[in-house]
Amino acid sequence: MDREAREGTSPVADVFGDNASDGADYPSIERLLQIWNETAAKLETASGSITDEFLLADAGSNAPHGEKSRLARIGFYVWHESYHVGQIGTLRTEMGYP
Repeated sequence: MDREAREGTSPVADVFGDNASDGADYPSIERLLQIWNETAAKLETASGSITDEFLLADAGSNAPHGEKSRLARIGFYVWHESYHVGQIGTLRTEMGYP
């Protein structure tokens, strides 16, 4: 399977793009949750067939912070996303949301 077929395209790439906006054109929270759940299901299915050999293979030259293995790269992405979730939680608290 080639890289493009493996990675696919983001169902929200055309909306979010590379620049932030005021959010007026963003999908509804319901649609985002649907996309999240669909993506999580695909990830769960794909993770069932990953081998140690695959995870320990070279991450390639464009790893965000020089990660050497695919496993280290995945670890970075998990940390990165959890950091953003924490920041959103902090903002919600500061704005008085639960």
